[in-house]
Amino acid sequence: MSYQALDLCGRLVALVSHRDRTDLDTALRESSRLGTLLQEAERLTRVGSWELNHRTGELLWSNEAYSLFNTTPEQTAPSYASFLSTVHPDDRALVDATFQESFRTGRPYRIEHRLELGDGHLKVVLERGRTSLGDDGQPLSTVGTVQDISEQHEIQQRLERIAFVDPLTRLPNKAAAVRQLARLLRTAGTDQCIALINLTLDNFQSINNSLGHEIGNQVLRASGTCLRHLMRPDDWLARVGSDEFILLRPLAMADRDQVLPWAEEIRRTLGNTPGMGTGFAVQPSASLGVALAPDHGLDPTPCCAVPTRP
Repeated sequence: MSYQALDLCGRLVALVSHRDRTDLDTALRESSRLGTLLQEAERLTRVGSWELNHRTGELLWSNEAYSLFNTTPEQTAPSYASFLSTVHPDDRALVDATFQESFRTGRPYRIEHRLELGDGHLKVVLERGRTSLGDDGQPLSTVGTVQDISEQHEIQQRLERIAFVDPLTRLPNKAAAVRQLARLLRTAGTDQCIALINLTLDNFQSINNSLGHEIGNQVLRASGTCLRHLMRPDDWLARVGSDEFILLRPLAMADRDQVLPWAEEIRRTLGNTPGMGTGFAVQPSASLGVALAPDHGLDPTPCCAVPTRP
C-alpha cells in the first residue's frame, strides 16, 4: 500500500493505492516452475542450451550444458575459446568455420562433431544455433543447443557395420563397394578415372570341399590381408561374394596404363603365398578382370557385379 498527498484547489487530498501481490507471486511461482521443467526436460533429453553475447564475449550455459561438458560453473568459466579447445582436433577447423559462417551471415547451422573431454573420453554431439545480426550487419548474439548423441551414433555405427561390412574378413562388402564407387565417380574430375579390378579365387570351392569351411575361411581372410598389403593409401578393397574381391584405385587419366601392371602384381603375389597361413598345401590362383570408369561405364552397380561363372 502507498500514499500520495495532493493539493487540489486549496484542499489537501490523500490518494491511497493498493497493489495486490497475488498476481505477481503467481507469476513468479509459474516462472520458477517453468524453469524447473525446462531443466528437467534438458536433463532427460541430454540437450544443453547456451547464449553467446558477441559484444561482451560472455557465454552463458544452462546446467545441462555444464553437465555435457563434464564440468560445473565453479570449475569452468565458459568462453568460445574454451569451447573450441574441447572439440576433437580433427573436427575443430570445421566446427569453427561453421560457427564463423553463422556469425557472419546469421544463417542457422546444424553440425555433428566430437568432444574430447580428458582421459581420452569422447562424446558425439549435435549442435544447432542461430545468430542475430544488428542493423550494421555485426553479430549481436548467438543462441544454440548442444545434444549428446553418443548412444545414437554408436547404434548408427553398428548398423553401418551390419549393412556394409563383411563379418568374416572385416572388409567392406558389396553394398559398400557400390556406395564407394558412386562417391568416387561423383567427385572425380574430368582428368581422372577409377580403376576397378574384380578378382576371383580359382577353384576355391574345392578347398572348402576337401579341407573344410574353416580352412576356406582362413584362405579368404589371408587373401584379404595379402591384398591390403598391395594397396596405396587411397586404394579401396571389398569382398563382394563368396570368393570375389574388388579393388578400386583413383587415377589420373594419364596414368591409366598403370592398371594392368597393378593387376599382374596382384595375381603374381597371390600365387606366391604358400599355404595362405593355413599350414596346408593351399595355393589358390586368381582370375582378374580390369575395368576403367568412365571408359567402361558410369553405373556403379553393374561395375561391382560378381561375374557369372562359366
